[in-house]
Amino acid sequence: MIRSDASVAGERGILLIYIYKAASSTKVPVPLVGKNDLLIPPFLTTGIAWSRGYFETLEHRELEPADMLGVHCFWSATQRAFIDEYENRLSERHDPCGEYGFTTLTGIDDKVSRALCIRLSPFVAEQLGPRSRRFYNSRLVALERDGVPRKRAEVEAMKDTVQQMGERVEDYAWPEPAE
Repeated sequence: MIRSDASVAGERGILLIYIYKAASSTKVPVPLVGKNDLLIPPFLTTGIAWSRGYFETLEHRELEPADMLGVHCFWSATQRAFIDEYENRLSERHDPCGEYGFTTLTGIDDKVSRALCIRLSPFVAEQLGPRSRRFYNSRLVALERDGVPRKRAEVEAMKDTVQQMGERVEDYAWPEPAE
């Protein structure tokens, strides 16, 4: 279950999202949840999950002060400080604390999967940043030069890339390519 506040930092289109650990066998009625029922720390994103059909609005409730955290805390790597959703510096960390920046659909999937101990969807080359993409491409070429079939080489090159990025290969659900 997800709740959003569309008025973050006065910017149109920026959403502050809460994802709860509540579960139900039906969509409605929507369970009552509170700030102590969060599955993951709040995060910032756009409305893309709704526009692409990953999220849907089941109900609209006015938020009461008791429904929201008193302080939204995010670690800003660029500022090397804890900040709130308006980019105001905080004097200390407030839990639950997330990372500052926009969370992509893949990022949302990863956060929820990690919280539920579900193996992550593996990266595809198009999702990699420039440095990781170059590493992947060079690994792919080397594996194919060594005679590894294309599909297997793609998976192995991506596993090597994930390790190079500092991630654990075992956290991902890797496809088993046909030889």
